[in-house]
Amino acid sequence: MLLRSLFFASFMLISMMGYAQRKSTITNSWGDQGGAYYNRMHNTILEQAITDAMTKGRNGLGCVVTFAAGNYSGVMDYPGNFHNDILTVGSIDSNGSRSSFSGYGTKLDVVAPGNNILSTLPNNSTGSKNGTSMATPHVAGIAALVISNNPTLTRLQVVTAIEKSAKKVGSYTYSTTSGRPNGTWNNQMGYGLVDAYAALNSVCPVVTFYDQTVTTDCTVQGCRVETKNITVSNGAKLTIIGATNVTSFATLKVDSGCKFEIRSK
Repeated sequence: MLLRSLFFASFMLISMMGYAQRKSTITNSWGDQGGAYYNRMHNTILEQAITDAMTKGRNGLGCVVTFAAGNYSGVMDYPGNFHNDILTVGSIDSNGSRSSFSGYGTKLDVVAPGNNILSTLPNNSTGSKNGTSMATPHVAGIAALVISNNPTLTRLQVVTAIEKSAKKVGSYTYSTTSGRPNGTWNNQMGYGLVDAYAALNSVCPVVTFYDQTVTTDCTVQGCRVETKNITVSNGAKLTIIGATNVTSFATLKVDSGCKFEIRSK
């Protein structure tokens, strides 16, 4: 019965990875339970499906595939550890230390909060849960946020932004490591704690347009634009080009006869 269940699960997961080719990112909180089911789960077709999602997804830009490192401390779960391009996630506690259960090793990329995370539970309820399964969706969410602000980024560019912007937390020694090009690294923490704002800002920096009175036609261009205390007067036109996100703080006043336009490139 267990073998049949694992076979069925593998079939479903392969189908899911085919579906993932059409998506920007996918979060995976499953594995071989610290190696206990490796021989039954190991599947070259499954591996190819994961690889195809990372290389062919998003019309060739690549789907960001995240996997939980597993909850067996010194070992990491398969298939999250089978390919270097998978973004593998460990867990930290509220003190910035590796969670006692969090898998770690040479394939670990980043960490995220995984202790006492509010989660949905059966029977329409919620409760606090622990695990790398709690940590991994944080990272997938950051990947989706980065892509939503710049959809032309490749999988590699998104992963690089997340890894390079990670914070070096905890009392661990992060060092230059062969095969780890995106900063200093530690086998228990990877590149460190993911930072959504820093990752987003590294690929889509904020252009600020503050305290201005626009009296002649003016163009502001950027991926993310923030305005504050802006007045458009004297028949002028203010145009913001290429922004996926425009945030206006305080006043944005457009006088009669003037224009304010947001448009793509």
